[in-house]
Amino acid sequence: MHVVLANVTNGGLSGGSQKYLEKMCPLILGDERIGRLDVYVPPDFVGSLGRRLGIAARSWPRNDVWRGFSQLRREIRELRPDVVLIPAARWLDCGEIPTVVMVRNEEPLIWSYGGNPWTEMLRNLLRAQAARRACRRATRVIAVSRFMRDSLVAEWRVPRDNVSVIYHGAESAATPSAIQPPASLEASTSEAFLFTAGSIRPNRGLEDAINALALLHAAGSRIKLTIAGATTPGMESYERRMVGLAARLGLNRHVLWLGQLNAGQMAWCFTNAAAFLMTSRAEACPNTVLEAMHYGCLSVSTDQQPMPELYGPAAYYYRAGNAESLARA
Repeated sequence: MHVVLANVTNGGLSGGSQKYLEKMCPLILGDERIGRLDVYVPPDFVGSLGRRLGIAARSWPRNDVWRGFSQLRREIRELRPDVVLIPAARWLDCGEIPTVVMVRNEEPLIWSYGGNPWTEMLRNLLRAQAARRACRRATRVIAVSRFMRDSLVAEWRVPRDNVSVIYHGAESAATPSAIQPPASLEASTSEAFLFTAGSIRPNRGLEDAINALALLHAAGSRIKLTIAGATTPGMESYERRMVGLAARLGLNRHVLWLGQLNAGQMAWCFTNAAAFLMTSRAEACPNTVLEAMHYGCLSVSTDQQPMPELYGPAAYYYRAGNAESLARA
């Protein structure tokens, strides 16, 4: 079988998407049913990502985005693969060639507005429009959780029989020698701390964790809250609100903003945290949940799907938006 893996974007490729490709390409090539794999990535990632994948990655001209990817579509048709897999929820008309799209972002479906600035609201509406078009036209759709599948069926009327559920996975991404605390925690590695991780943006629900921490401190606890993750461009106002909230509650010394962590630092935090907090409002199949379970980290999570689907009985749950519920949990 000849497979084309087309990472169709307007030019960017998130760190998560790159990690996904680094994991998936060797698995696809290692399948005895796959005789050939061609991978297309945005122009800026051909060299660096191609070297990490160990293959000669292909791309398209930069101006092809504004021409509806006409050259990319023509080239794929000339290759005549058996199937085109698009890991993002974007449509690429490849004629009669069967096309499979993946949907891995839940926010545009159920949380398009959700406290986002107007620019992000517009982006989410455009993402939702593009994903809906892709799901309705694709030969098959891959959802990364049952909750994601059910949302596609209910919200966009995608035929249930056209949607397959394939979860993400998690494994140790760090060698034992690379597992070490973030620099900001090195001086206090003996102190108890709560840990949460993910991109800093409104759907993260960090206000739940900060308000719950204030309740714990009012009850006599002095546990710290550590927050890992980079701020999504355009979401700086949300970060400022959360920093301001911690300051108003007198928690400046007890809320630590760790920034983007590498795999070894993430592994250390999952292994040493008193608990991992999943406060997100909109997820499809969050890698942090899978990593928390992989490292055996006690978890307290919102009761919003798909978290109960993934955690099952392996977490304590609280009502999203309810700091008292989170503090009790």
